[in-house]
Amino acid sequence: MPHAGTTRARKPNIPHPATAPAALLAAGIIVSGAWQRRAMRRAVECERRRIRRDLHDGLSQELAFIATLAQRLEQAAPEEATVAHLRSASERALLECRSALTDLAAAEDAPLEQLMGRTADLFHSRFGAQIEVELQGHVPCDRERRNALLRILNEALTNAVRHGRARSILVRLVRGERASSLSVRDDGSGFDVDAALAAGQGVGLANMRERAELLGGRLDILSTPGSGTLVEVVLP
Repeated sequence: MPHAGTTRARKPNIPHPATAPAALLAAGIIVSGAWQRRAMRRAVECERRRIRRDLHDGLSQELAFIATLAQRLEQAAPEEATVAHLRSASERALLECRSALTDLAAAEDAPLEQLMGRTADLFHSRFGAQIEVELQGHVPCDRERRNALLRILNEALTNAVRHGRARSILVRLVRGERASSLSVRDDGSGFDVDAALAAGQGVGLANMRERAELLGGRLDILSTPGSGTLVEVVLP
């Protein structure tokens, strides 16, 4: 028995020779799994880029042609209402396609602010509206939140230029201490929000609100006929 005040030397913790192959096998499995996950992520990103290219070079270009052709027909065809519906439908499809392209671009980890700028440029070139983007602080976002905010922005801008006939739009992204917000204010014709929802004409409005709520936030829409519209989403 050792004397008081002395310590017993501990043997080094050396794996038994019989367990070494098992440890090496386990380490190999972990390394192989990590490599497979990286390879899978690379494959997914490559596929996303391919789909984005195909959409841009195929469907998007065809829809742009249809919208241009319908606009020309509207100026000369006797059935103007029918052609107007054709143009409206093709333009909506074109915007939806470009929204999907924006989502795919967002999957490549582009900053939210950069994608917002691209969206504003797209609407300016398509509709001629003056769109100012004001950024107050960087808002970090994962892909789900970023895509949802871009979808909300697309819907708000579409409503402003197509239904409200807005000529000037202010987009603001603000990062606060406890919450961040995205707002879209336009000088368009405005509308009665409650009446639109009651009449079943607010599918896009309901979708925006649902996207915000799924992220734990809220969406407010303030508008009156003749006074423009403010759409604001606040996220924790």
